[in-house]
Amino acid sequence: MRVKQIPFRFDYLTVNGKYLTPFGVINNTSAAIVSSLTASQLLDFIATDDFTELAINLTIHSVSGTFATGQGLTVHFYVLDPLEPSNPSSVNFSKQPVIDLILNSTPITTVGTLRFVISKSGQATVWINGTATSLGTLTVPMMWQLYLVISGTTPSFSIIGTYEARA
Repeated sequence: MRVKQIPFRFDYLTVNGKYLTPFGVINNTSAAIVSSLTASQLLDFIATDDFTELAINLTIHSVSGTFATGQGLTVHFYVLDPLEPSNPSSVNFSKQPVIDLILNSTPITTVGTLRFVISKSGQATVWINGTATSLGTLTVPMMWQLYLVISGTTPSFSIIGTYEARA
């Protein structure tokens, strides 16, 4: 029997180098965000230049606050220019992202999951609590980043964020 190793990458999404998880179960809790997010966050950029599939997983464990229509959690997927020497560290971009793809058309206000997938065939799909929405054709970008827009009155979101990239 011959076993073929399949190259992949699975990792936490990060904010300023800290894992996006509200739980202190990681060995080094100083490397994790161990509280809820109460304001919009630009996550660290990711390089996936040798991969053909990408899955991003956001699991919302708890939500609190008051949300009017159009408020809650909105997730932006930014495709970045790999030739730009300085990637954004704030949303005040000197150079705009190549693509700003909003993953959820309605802001999230309850616990649940958001899964964004770019398949090997180049189809982009988002699942929100198990309901799929096709976002069209998109290949796995060389560099990308998420922007979590949080709005409402005293909003609070406990989120675990991971991604998987496969060759």
